[in-house]
This record gives sequence, C-alpha cells and structure tokens, in this order.
Amino acid sequence: MYRALYRKWRPQSFDEVCGQEHITTVLKNQVLSSTVSHAYLFCGTHGTGKTTCAKILAKAVNCENPIDGSPCGKCSSCVAIDNGTATDVLEIDAASNNGVDSIRAIRDEVVYPPSTLKKRVYIVDEVHMLTDSANNALLKTLEEPPEYVMFVLATTELQKIPSTIISRCQRFEFRRIDGEVIGNRVKHVCDEEGINIDEESVNLIARLSDGAMRDALSLLESCTAALGGDRIEYEATERQLGVANNEDVVSLLKYAAEGNVSEAMNVLDGLYRNSRDLATLVGQLNFLTRDLLVIQSLPGIGLNKLGSSFCFSKSMFEELNVLAKEITKEQLLYFFEVLSEAQSRLGYSAQNKKMIAEMAVIKLSTPRFVDGIEALQARVSALEAGVPVKAAKPAAPKVAESKKVEEKTADVKAAPQASKPFSNRAELLEALSRKGAGAVYAFASTANFVMKDGVLCIVPDSDIAEDKLSTPKAIELITECAGEVMRTAISVQIEKAPKTEVQTNMFFEELF
Repeated sequence: MYRALYRKWRPQSFDEVCGQEHITTVLKNQVLSSTVSHAYLFCGTHGTGKTTCAKILAKAVNCENPIDGSPCGKCSSCVAIDNGTATDVLEIDAASNNGVDSIRAIRDEVVYPPSTLKKRVYIVDEVHMLTDSANNALLKTLEEPPEYVMFVLATTELQKIPSTIISRCQRFEFRRIDGEVIGNRVKHVCDEEGINIDEESVNLIARLSDGAMRDALSLLESCTAALGGDRIEYEATERQLGVANNEDVVSLLKYAAEGNVSEAMNVLDGLYRNSRDLATLVGQLNFLTRDLLVIQSLPGIGLNKLGSSFCFSKSMFEELNVLAKEITKEQLLYFFEVLSEAQSRLGYSAQNKKMIAEMAVIKLSTPRFVDGIEALQARVSALEAGVPVKAAKPAAPKVAESKKVEEKTADVKAAPQASKPFSNRAELLEALSRKGAGAVYAFASTANFVMKDGVLCIVPDSDIAEDKLSTPKAIELITECAGEVMRTAISVQIEKAPKTEVQTNMFFEELF
C-alpha cells in the first residue's frame, strides 16, 4: 500500500528529528535518567515535529531496550506502537473530540494500570480546541495523574490554552526548521527514493515550505507525481508549484520602481494568465525586497550568506547587486510595507486575488497616491537619487490661499479634458453598501461621478463630504469597489466640493 512521503519518512528516533536539537537532547537525557515528566506541552508551527516527537517519546518510555535515550524500534512495545495496535498509547484529536465527555472518559480510564506497556500515554493533538468545560475537567488529572500515566499535549496556538494547563506541563517550543536543514533532508529522501532533482528545485521547495518539514515533503511528492519520471527540473518545478519565474519577478519590481504602471500590470497579467499563484507571487516580491535590502545594508555579502532567500544562482545574485544600486532603501522599505499588507489580505478566503495584487502593484508604482511617511520617504529618496519616476497629476487645491491665487488661477486657461458621466455609479454604490461602508456610502451617494481621462473623479456636494471621502481608507475602499465594478484597475480622485451656500444648507437640513 502506497504511503505519503511525509509518513514514510517520519523520524523513528530522536536522532532523526531535524532542526529541533534543543528539544530532543532534553528528552533523551530525561529518558536515560528516568526523570520523565508526567505532562508535556509541545507548541509551535505546523510541520515542525510536535506529533512525531510525542510518538517517539511514547515509544522511548515503553521501550524494553532503549538506545541512548531513543527507542530501539525492534522490541514488541515499539512494534506495537508503530503498528497502532498498542491500546495503552492513545492519540486523541482535540479538534473533533473537544467536549467535556471525552475528557471525562480519560479521567475515568486513568485509574486502571496499562494492560501491556509500562506507561499509558495520551497524545492530545490540537489541544487548544478543547472547550472551557473540557479544560476544567482535565486540570486535576493533569496535575496529579497516577505514576503510570503520561500526557503529551500538542498545539499550534499556545495563546489559546489556559495558563492553568500550561503551568502543569513541561513546555517545549518547536522552532521553524532552517531552509538548509530542510534542503538536506529533501535531498536525502530523493537519494533514497531514486529521484533525480537539481539544486535549484531543492532550494525552491525548502523556501516555499516556510520552515515546515511536512510541507516540504508534500511539495516534493506533488512535483514527483505531476512531472512523472525520475527527473525534477527547476522550470517544471516552478510551473507545478505555481511560482513565477525569477526574471519576471525582477522585471515586475523594476517597472514598479520606475513608476511604469503599464508594463508592471502587463507582467502581472501575463503571470496570472499562465496560472501563477498570486499569493505566492507577492511572497516572491517580498523575498526579493528583503534580499535587496540585505545587499544594500551589508555591502560585499556573498550568495551563501543570504540565507533562505529569493536568489538561487550566481548570475541572479549579480543582477540583484546591480538592481540594489538603482533602488533606494526608502523605496524598498515602502515596497515591504505594501507587499506585507497585500500578503495578509491574500489569504485563502480572498474573493478576488487578482484585484488585490493589482492594487498592490499600483501602490508600488505610484507612491504619490498613497498617504503615509513610508510613501513620502520613497518619493523623496527617488528624487534625490535621480530615479526616473513619472510625474504626478496636479491635485486640485483644498482651499484657496488668497484672493491673488484665485485671480491668477482664473486668468490661466486650463487645457480641456474629455469628461463623461460615470455609467456604473449605481453598481459602485451597491458595492460600497455590500462592504458595510455606511459613512462612505452615505457621502458618496450625494456626490457626482465623472470620468476624466480614464480617472474616476468624485465631486462631493459639501466640504464635510469632501473631507470624509478624501481619507486614505475611503479612497482605498472606493478604488477597490470601482475595480470590482469595472473589472479593471482604475484610479480615483476626490475633487473640490462646490462652495455654495444653498448646497451647504440643504446638506445640513437632510442631515438633521
């Protein structure tokens, strides 16, 4: 029967566990000195070895011939636990057995000694899912269980566990596994399985696994099954995992730094049409930004010291060194803020990932449209460094500084602009209503919508409406809804409200 790679290559002793030496060393010493605790709490991100170490510990405390604190894997106790036939080692999924009745059943069972093994071990996975009643029922048993009972609790969300539970356990925090350690493990599995894989594919799998060994082996298995044969090459791995080509990602960042929105959007659209995952693409851009910042901050750093990074080859590293001289540090810090925000919004529940990615690319390319100190610093640093940035369209002044300015402005004949009513006004207002933006919807519903040179211009009917609609959050929300309605990226501009006494009085009459 076929077994998944992460199950087939699950470590069977503490020495085989990768990247958690600070935990396995302690557990081995406790087994050797017979000072094993009655309760353990293993916490950390998924795929880092919590359940694996719990099973190894269960075998070690019951092993008839332990070797240097690890189970021998050959005695009847180890074989029974491995086969799942040992009735004294129980693995409980708290996500589906989180009620008080399940914990009461455990409390009633512990009074009976183990039937065949030395200790009865309860491995409770995802323990943070237990209800308050279940946690209360577990407290007394967890604090003073019989000497032949041991609890191993595992969780990915330590903050959800009551402090009364945590204080009764020995806590071990599992760290994310280093990319180099994951890469070595992937190569070892490939050698044993007879899979021929190139170095760049190994590095890509290690980076995408984000410190989780289980994820790395699952990605390897996905590539093996999809590509067929015994050869895994980098280009095919990129295509299978939905990762954009490094050259395309660098081009996208270059165009964004130059303010070339059109070319940046063309690259993004091409990657989307080639079925590249946009959440992964934004992550790649973030990794690239990180590498450029490291190169700028540490002149002379080598490729081998970049760590888990975007760059895999020497030729790409040389290209990044050139690019790092063309983009200022302030721009990169601004890019990091925008990309991090987009990455958090591009979760599995995002309805329109393409639109979120498009808005992020537009923000990267046009920091003049974004409020905040990071955007301002990016614009100033680009001007100081002489980076070619497209000039911004002049915004209408909020308030005339003096009558002289008004008279001078009136004398200058403005260039005529093609304008027309915005035909999708009702759909845009409906989209704002669905978003639950009551205040923005209320002020936008009384405003005029006009298209001028491809820009959606909104003319509020009062100064108050102008102030409310001009906030960064309101503009971002209107831009997002306009993109949904028009099914394309569109810029939004809030124009000056007409200064008429009649309109102001009508507004306050409607408001009160």
